[in-house]
Amino acid sequence: MIPFYKYQASFNHFIVFNKLNEIYGNRNAIAYLCQKEIIGGDGIIYILKVGNTYLFRIFNHDGSEALTCGNGLRIAAKILLYSQNETTIKALDGTHKLLKKDDKYFVSFKKPEIVESDNVSGIVNNGNLHRLKISEDLDLADLKHDEIYNHSLIKVVDRHHFDIVTNERGVGLTKSCGSASVAAYFFLRNRDLIDDQVTIKNPYGDLTLYESDGLIYLGGAVQFIYQGALNDELFK
Repeated sequence: MIPFYKYQASFNHFIVFNKLNEIYGNRNAIAYLCQKEIIGGDGIIYILKVGNTYLFRIFNHDGSEALTCGNGLRIAAKILLYSQNETTIKALDGTHKLLKKDDKYFVSFKKPEIVESDNVSGIVNNGNLHRLKISEDLDLADLKHDEIYNHSLIKVVDRHHFDIVTNERGVGLTKSCGSASVAAYFFLRNRDLIDDQVTIKNPYGDLTLYESDGLIYLGGAVQFIYQGALNDELFK
């Protein structure tokens, strides 16, 4: 039997396999476990340990792999920071700092790259590729979907708050996308539309973003839901 854990961060639900030395399952097995009739989740997180290094791998609920995931990394922070306030973890897009501040968990991102930009929209690369558009009404009908980009609409409430909705590659419309929030923060900061520290209001837990020492930090609460175990045969 293989133990697993279920967590949620800003209502992104993930199945987590912790401190393994290998990744179990193929794309079909991952997609199967993420069905709501089985376990259910926006994806599967593997936290691997090689020597003293923690590795982070994230798979979407369709079985495809993403380079990084802000809310998923915050879940890794809650799991790993049970007896300390800071550590690091390596994802496919590079190394991230994980911080614990009171009851919130933060992950660092390097400053993204603006690939393309016009008056109201742009493409931002922060490990994942994001198409962003500033909007007044966040009309979900305007959200596109493809297999290359995460598509987000952003509404600037004031210099300390913005709202965002995202159609995430491999997931679909999501309650929250951490890497999209980081991309939107950098995009808006680059246009001087927001201040250094901002809040994204979320009915399932507000997110805080700020910049420090050349890194962008994303933080918020993380909840443990339950744990269980799976038969090895499900991964063959």
